[in-house]
Amino acid sequence: MVRTGVLAAAVLACVSFGFAAAISIPNSSFEAGTGFDPGQPSSWNHGETLGNAGAGGFLQVLSNSAFIGKDLNNYLLINADGGPVDGAGTTTRFIWTDSLGTYAADTAYTLTVSLATTANFSTNRSAILSLQADGTTVQSTTKLFTDLSDTQFQDFSVVLDSQVMPSVIGKNISVMITQSVTDETFGKSLAVDDVRLDASPVPEPSGLGLLGAFGLLVLRRSR
Repeated sequence: MVRTGVLAAAVLACVSFGFAAAISIPNSSFEAGTGFDPGQPSSWNHGETLGNAGAGGFLQVLSNSAFIGKDLNNYLLINADGGPVDGAGTTTRFIWTDSLGTYAADTAYTLTVSLATTANFSTNRSAILSLQADGTTVQSTTKLFTDLSDTQFQDFSVVLDSQVMPSVIGKNISVMITQSVTDETFGKSLAVDDVRLDASPVPEPSGLGLLGAFGLLVLRRSR
């Protein structure tokens, strides 16, 4: 039994499971920003397409909040009117990071963001969380505003596995958060907080096969 236990430990040591490691995101909780005008949070880029020209005024780094679960002091509010004036056209607004490093092989990347929404008017809007490789979105998830709470922040995640998508290996990692607007009326704003990115080693298939074979051997010896 002792010999079997030693052999088991040796095999497990050969199979790379590892633990999740956090990837540093500058100003991940929006604790540093320039306020209401232009409102760009430090270390983040921002832009918009369609509708209202000029991205300067739509971001607000706020400390006052009725939301439950706010991380630290501040959070980011992405405002979205219909266009230059209410009803004048749709607008999609987004923020993104610079490179956070490069994708490694056999690694799962999990982006987690706390989201909420203001309780203004009921409109057709969504939040998109994206992982990018060299500036191109390669994995994303979309949450309708109806999925979000107007009283508390909730965590939403998207996962990219470089074993499944090896084309990203060696490319620059960046994160994008988008408020997609498909209506033409003044409406809800997207509250964003506590952006996290974790990297977890994924065992190679050969290692899993070795572990499985050893498991069968242990079962046979125990009978």
